[in-house]
Amino acid sequence: MPKVPRDTGLINRQRFKIRSNMKGGRVLTVTNHIGGGQYRVVMTMPKNNNREIFYFDQKIGAIRWAASSSYILSSELNRNRNGGRLVVRKWKKGIDNTQRFKY
Repeated sequence: MPKVPRDTGLINRQRFKIRSNMKGGRVLTVTNHIGGGQYRVVMTMPKNNNREIFYFDQKIGAIRWAASSSYILSSELNRNRNGGRLVVRKWKKGIDNTQRFKY
C-alpha cells in the first residue's frame, strides 16, 4: 500500500468548504445519486448545509464528506481518466488507490 502524504497543508479532521475563486463564491456540493454508490459533486451557490462540508483524514490521505464520513471525494468509477467526474463514494479501505492523494 502506498505511503500517505504528511505535508498536504491540510489540518487533520478540520472541517472546510471547497470554494471557487470565480464570481459568485460557489462551493462544491454533493447532489444526487448517480448509481454505483456514487453521488455527483457540483459547484453551487452556498446553502450552508452539511452537503458542502468536507474534512481531511490524515490517516488515509483522503478528503471525507462530513455528512457521511464513510464517503470520500474521488473520481467516478467506470470512466476513463480524462472523462471522469468528481463524485463522493464509499472508502474501500485502501483497495482502490485512485481514491487517495498522490504525491
